[in-house]
Amino acid sequence: MVFSPNNILLEKDYLFYLVQSNYFVSLADATSYGVKMPRTSWEAISSYYIPIPKISEQHRVVKFLDDISEKIDKAIQKIKSQIETLKEYRQTLISNVVTGKVKINEDQ
Repeated sequence: MVFSPNNILLEKDYLFYLVQSNYFVSLADATSYGVKMPRTSWEAISSYYIPIPKISEQHRVVKFLDDISEKIDKAIQKIKSQIETLKEYRQTLISNVVTGKVKINEDQ
């Protein structure tokens, strides 16, 4: 769907977060049709209340969500890096055991 505000002060990033919210996605899902590429209609969506606070509140919401998203992205990147390091350790261990650089206890 293409959204364009009509005489409403609407922060574009607020709209971005709004359409990704569970509330909005649930509205869209409840009125969607089609199997291959489900979609909803503007008529269906326009009948629901969508909160649009004052522009100052929208800016605060966007800043909060941007900050939290950045922290989450950093955590994800850190975990991905740790996973890659563990994969390298695993590969090195396998190689060292196969080549005999590491002896295994036969009692195990």
